[in-house]
Amino acid sequence: MHTSVRIAFTDFSARLEGVVHWMYLDVLGLVTTGIGNLIDPVAGALTLPWVDKRSGERAGEREIRREWSLVKSHPSAARQGHRVLEGATYLRLTAAGIAEVVGARMVLNDRALQQRFGNFELWPADAQLAAHSMAWACGPGFPAIFPRLAKALDASDYASAARECRMREEGNPGIVPRNRANADLFMIASEVAEDGGDEEELRYPVQCVTHSDCAADLALGLACMRSRLSPVGSTVTAEQSLPEAPIVHPPSPLPDR
Repeated sequence: MHTSVRIAFTDFSARLEGVVHWMYLDVLGLVTTGIGNLIDPVAGALTLPWVDKRSGERAGEREIRREWSLVKSHPSAARQGHRVLEGATYLRLTAAGIAEVVGARMVLNDRALQQRFGNFELWPADAQLAAHSMAWACGPGFPAIFPRLAKALDASDYASAARECRMREEGNPGIVPRNRANADLFMIASEVAEDGGDEEELRYPVQCVTHSDCAADLALGLACMRSRLSPVGSTVTAEQSLPEAPIVHPPSPLPDR
């Protein structure tokens, strides 16, 4: 993947998913954490670097299982938002822990995308970010779910990809801004491909949300991300850029067709 995609992905996803440091139930009643990271069944939670907020110590398997079971035992929390069980939970992922979780899953997704699309490393950065966004939302096997999208990407037809990447929104309003962002990314990639622009440059305006000031101020956040991306000009492999750990993928949303 291009370095610009690696740098921007966490902030891009955080704007769409939010960042939660504890376990909570998503709208389907599945235990989740981080930036929309599914940890249901419990095996997905056991590998993560949980810290007990009371002691600051790394949590063991028993503590993780106990807290996971506590969250799972409150099905009504799925309809009450991610904060409803914040006060009842003690295990937390630090910012570094969330970065580790996001990075590890991105590694796996990137490998799958490279295996499915032989020219993936040559795609414009905006197309790579859109593909990683699709993989984040419905798993790296999304080409099988969206065959027309896969056909367009095989042909480097990013304009068609923008029309074929829409995930079903009914019952999941949170997917609406992701659908919009993905379509915009593919359209930008189409323009880059037509104009012969620099494939490694990310043109989509990603806002930095890593810093609290940037998250609260759009202009500041955009400027911060531009400064972070300004020295970027290379392509990295997943192994070079991100840590590795087993992550459980979320269920795949169906295409809206």
